[in-house]
Amino acid sequence: MRWILLLALVASCAKKKEQPVAAETENAAKTESTPKAESAAKTETAPSAGYVPIPDHDLVIQLAPGFGAKPLDDAPGFENGDGTFRLTVRELNSSDPATVEEAKTRLRRTIKDVLHEENTPDGYILTFTMTKTEMVEDSTGRVTRDESGVEYNLQLRRAVDGQPYKCAVTVATKDMLAPAIDACKSIKKKS
Repeated sequence: MRWILLLALVASCAKKKEQPVAAETENAAKTESTPKAESAAKTETAPSAGYVPIPDHDLVIQLAPGFGAKPLDDAPGFENGDGTFRLTVRELNSSDPATVEEAKTRLRRTIKDVLHEENTPDGYILTFTMTKTEMVEDSTGRVTRDESGVEYNLQLRRAVDGQPYKCAVTVATKDMLAPAIDACKSIKKKS
């Protein structure tokens, strides 16, 4: 009997403590939903319609549906979480390839087949395949490289406000390259 009364007392106290917190949350929500707060929130989260900010850069990108906008942990860019899409963006300097020919020379050992190459006024577009490899451990503990298919890749160099950037994308299928090119071409400064 004492346990039942004790449990009832504890439950009653817990409810009393939750009520002020809920009231404070409601008041805070009412305060924050002023037109100025709503306008500021829209400005911060949506620099341009359909665009998302690129981590570690003052840039935004418009990603195609299906290209998840999960930021990468190890580089400025995005992935979709299932391993079929990865995009990175980085500033370039004078030692980076400026033409598609220079990029192909730099990648000659990794490119399996060139699918499309094009020099553009501010850089280049290069799509190609690479052999997909994975590190596999055998029963003795020895790690070897295992060829497990093909990856489709894009390297797109372009200038944004005079600064050259490289947008590098790896996708699982060839038909994902066209939307990847569109995404890389959409990169612009935050407004």
